[in-house]
Amino acid sequence: MNQQEGFTLIELMIVVAIMGILMAVSIPNFHPVRDQAKMTEAATFAGSYKKDVLAYYDYTGRFPANNQEAGMMAAEKIQGQYVQSVHIEHGTIHVRMKEDKLYNAEKNKSFELRPVIHKTSSGSPVLWLRPWMPIPSDYQLPSQVEKVASNKEL
Repeated sequence: MNQQEGFTLIELMIVVAIMGILMAVSIPNFHPVRDQAKMTEAATFAGSYKKDVLAYYDYTGRFPANNQEAGMMAAEKIQGQYVQSVHIEHGTIHVRMKEDKLYNAEKNKSFELRPVIHKTSSGSPVLWLRPWMPIPSDYQLPSQVEKVASNKEL
C-alpha cells in the first residue's frame, strides 16, 4: 500500500487564511501602544529638562528664553528614538516628535509643558501643565509664558 502522509492544499490554505485574519485583527491594536511609547519618551525628555528651567528660574527670577539660557544643548542635538528636538521658549518646554512614515496620524506632533507659578507666594513650587490642562485658581502663567501662549493661539 502506497499511502502518502501530509497536508492537502486546502488544509494549508485554510491555515494561511486563519493566520491572515488573526494578523488583520491584532495589528491595529498595536498603534495605541506605540503612540503611548512615543508620548512616554516625550514626557521623559521634557521631565529631564524641567530641572534646568527651574534652576534658571530660581537663580534669575524669570524663565529662560531658549535652550542656551537654560544651559541646554541646541534643540536639534537633543534627540531620541521618537523625539526630533527639545527646545525651550520662555520657560515652556516643547518636544517635537519625529515624522512617522508608517503612521501619518503622528506626523509633526509635539509635546508641551508650560510652567505656572503661584499668584502670591514666590516660594511655592512651580507646576507643570500641558496646554489643554486648566490652571488652578491660585496659580497663573508667568507673563513671558502667557505672551508665548497668546501668540500661538492667533
